[in-house]
Formats: sequence, structure tokens, C-alpha cells
Amino acid sequence: MTTTILHTTAQVRQALQLLFSASTRRHRRVILTAYVGAEASTLLPDLRGIELCCWPQPGATNPHALRELKRLGAQISFADRLHMKVYWVDKVGCVITSANLSSNALGVNRLHEAGVLLSDPSTVPIDSMLASVPHRPMTLTALDSLQRAHDMFWSNNKGLASRTKAPPPQTFAQWVAAGESPPWKLSWYDGGGDEAPSTTEAARSTFGRSVEDFIDCSERHFEVGDWVLLYKRLPSERVGRLSWLLVQLVNRLTVKERVGEPYTHQAVQISRLSSVLRPPFGIGGNFGAAFRGAAAHYGAKKLAERDSVVPPPTVLRFLLKTLA
Repeated sequence: MTTTILHTTAQVRQALQLLFSASTRRHRRVILTAYVGAEASTLLPDLRGIELCCWPQPGATNPHALRELKRLGAQISFADRLHMKVYWVDKVGCVITSANLSSNALGVNRLHEAGVLLSDPSTVPIDSMLASVPHRPMTLTALDSLQRAHDMFWSNNKGLASRTKAPPPQTFAQWVAAGESPPWKLSWYDGGGDEAPSTTEAARSTFGRSVEDFIDCSERHFEVGDWVLLYKRLPSERVGRLSWLLVQLVNRLTVKERVGEPYTHQAVQISRLSSVLRPPFGIGGNFGAAFRGAAAHYGAKKLAERDSVVPPPTVLRFLLKTLA
């Protein structure tokens, strides 16, 4: 067996690129890593069908990257407090390194990493290593939970977010193909106006900031971490501007503020949406026209007067048919 010391990031990256090339796809390939960065699927030549175990740490492991790796056929599991970095390919080799599967670690001119390349992977008991770490399969529910925590982390850490970017949002069709994940809710507004004084005070006392956006609601409609697709309800039951709102605070209005109003709460976004916060899917391009068509097909008045904020299956099917 040959052991090669990898004493620069470039050498680590080059060794991993050889291990995870298309020519090794027929072999079992396993990655144990603490964190998975936003661009993980693009860092190595071929990650189709890998076994990946990582730590689902909000702000460090990117749920969008995990969705893309899952789309490529990866078998993904979660292990809390996992910090080892082992890249193992049966009958090819193994790299044990300091580098996570992230652009910070494996990108150009970023962190300084090192490792060792072992030419005989059988000397690394990969199944014993996996068995030594309590891990569980990544379910859609667990992935959505990570997504919610990820969004909250980046929305509350604007300084870090300004130096970090997320990949472009997936399309609506990709969202459906991903198991309609992450979930989102639907609501509307019919004009401008300011938030209630108690909402302003809650935002300042909790976050030390002013309100970026809000929507009137009842108590059971929204919770912190929800993505809400908002549309403006125009006269003659037409659909106007579409936008995303990330719920960071739900404020209960005072008795005085509720007098004469059909709602009891306000769902609030505090931070301006940055490039690192990726909504469930993009609403640019043809999506606006497709949504207006879906609203007309369902009945715009009927859609607005629903008590539920869960998007109707009929609307989802119309959107998919139109945008596919």
C-alpha cells in the first residue's frame, strides 16, 4: 500500500477529483463529512450514487445541496456532531483529510487543507466507522426541518450572508420532482399600509430591527420559518404582483388593534431576503402568468376566500401542466 501526504488544498482537491470521477462510478463510494456546502454537487467530477453521511448543522450544511445530491441518486444519512472527513472508494483509494465537501474547503485560494491518500481502501474499515457514528436516513421531514433552521440562521446573520451566495432557486417543476419540498404557504394582500404598533415593538424588542414585510393572518395560519407566496389581490378579482415572504416573527395583536379587523395576528419578515436565502422555487419568468392562469382556473375569489393557506392541489396541478 502507498500512503501519499497531501499537504496543500490543491493536492487534496486533485486526489478527490481522481477518486470521484465517472470511471469509479461502478465501485461503492462513501463520503463521511461534517458539512456539505452550497456548491457540493459541482466540486467533484461525479457524485452520482454516492453514500453520504453528514452533520445537519444549520448554517453549515446546505439543504439545497443535499436536494441536488439526492437528485443525483445519493444515499444520504445524518449524524449529529460528525466531524471526520473521509472520502472512500472501494478498490480505488481513500482520502482522510481536514476538508469538508464545500467550496470553502475545496475551492481555489480558500482554506488551507491537508490530508493523506491511501492507495488501498481496504485498510480503512469504512463500515465500522459508519457503525461507530449514530446516524439515520435523511427523510423529507428531516430535510425540511434543516431547511427551516437554515433559513432562520442566514436571515438572522446578515453579515455572514453578505459574503455567501446560494445557487439559483429551483424551478416549480423541480420543486414538484423533489417531493414538493420544501413546503410553502399561500396568501394575499389588497393594498399597502403599516404594521400594527405592537408588531413594530415586537420586531424591535426581539430583533432590534424594523419590519421589512408582513401579512395579516390568524393564529393558526403561519409559524416562524414558513415561506409564504404572496400575491396582490386586485379589483375584479385579478392577481397582481407576486413575492416571497419568510416568516421570522408572528405577533398577536392587542385587543384594541383587533377591533373591527378579521385577523388577530401579523406574520412578519424582519430581514431583507439576501442571495443566500433561497425560496422553495423561483417566481420569475413564466411563473407569474402561469399562476394567474391557475387562479383564474380555480376561481380567484374562491382562492382568496379559502380558510386554508395550503396551496390547493388543483392549483399545483395547473401550474405543473403549464410550466412543464
